[in-house]
Parts: sequence; C-alpha cells; structure tokens
Amino acid sequence: MSEVIESVGQLLGLAERGLHDARVEWIDEDETVALVAKTLKRLPALLGEDITGDIATAFDSVLAIPIGDILAKAWNTRRDLIEYLDPKKHLPADLGEVVLEKPKVERKLKPKIEILVDQQHLADIDFELTVELNFEAVVLQIRNAKIIGVRTGSCEGKGTLTLGKAILAAPKTRKFKLPGNLSFGEGIPIRDLTLGA
Repeated sequence: MSEVIESVGQLLGLAERGLHDARVEWIDEDETVALVAKTLKRLPALLGEDITGDIATAFDSVLAIPIGDILAKAWNTRRDLIEYLDPKKHLPADLGEVVLEKPKVERKLKPKIEILVDQQHLADIDFELTVELNFEAVVLQIRNAKIIGVRTGSCEGKGTLTLGKAILAAPKTRKFKLPGNLSFGEGIPIRDLTLGA
C-alpha cells in the first residue's frame, strides 16, 4: 500500500527531521544564512534567550505547507474549464466534475523566513521549493466557476528545497497517495487567460 503524503515536509523526507538535521549541511553555504548565523551568535547575550529554536519553528512551517496548497492553483487556467465560467451552461449551484487523465503539476514556490530583532528587519532567509507531481487521474469538483475540490488517485512525485546554492533536500521520485478528497474552501476561481483575466 502506498504511503499517504499530506505536506511538503513529508514529500521531501524532512517532516520528522526539520531544521535540526538539515542545519549542519547548509549553515555556511549561503551569504544570508552566514550573516544570520553570525548575528544569532551574539543575540542570546543581547536578548537573554536563544532564538535559534524560533528559526527552527519557522522552518518547520515551510515544511508544513500542505500539498493541497500546491495543487490549489495548478489547474484553474486550463482551457477545457472555461465553459464553467458561463452561468447559462453551468448554474452556480450545480456541482460539475471534470476528469483529468495523467495530469502533471510542476510548481515553484519561494517561501521565506523573515528575521526581526526588536521589530527591526535583520534579514530574510529565502528558500526555493520545486515540486513535480504526476497523477494517474484526478477529478476536479467545480461549482460557481470555482474549483472547490479535487479527488486524486495514486501519484508519483518529487521535490527539491534549496537555500542559495545549498540543496537542503532532493529525494528521488517516489509513489504515494494524497489524503482522499482535498477541499479548497471557498474555491479557486477559474481564469480565462485569453481575456487577460
């Protein structure tokens, strides 16, 4: 049975390890991180406390990004969904379902940790997250010209998390499942890019 993946951290294999295991590998690899590390060595004396745990917690929030958030805007600009923008064809209260066979999702995100000391900006730690997902099939649920959810089957995927030149995680492609139905709350509006929307 395939493993169920819910977050970026699980996809990257860092969900249980977090910053504490990755830190040794990258702390001197990036100028921003080197500056922050140097400053952090002075901060406990200045602040009377160690804030490296706060940075580790912020890093954990990067790892906690739900895979559903990665998917949320992956399909809302597809041409075959434009017909759902017409309320005469699809009443706002109606639920439509669109099956996509073998869809591929490639997303690049740039999460960051902002370091503030006494409400003053010290630095940003900028990550780059790349995710590639290949599905057997997905079913998009559409209501009122919005994608409100998706049902997925098995998936094959990988991700890479970098910080400057340092690669924090880049596990091999593997097969897994997502947690059943994913809901997008109020929904992701379908966009017709031909209109510049």
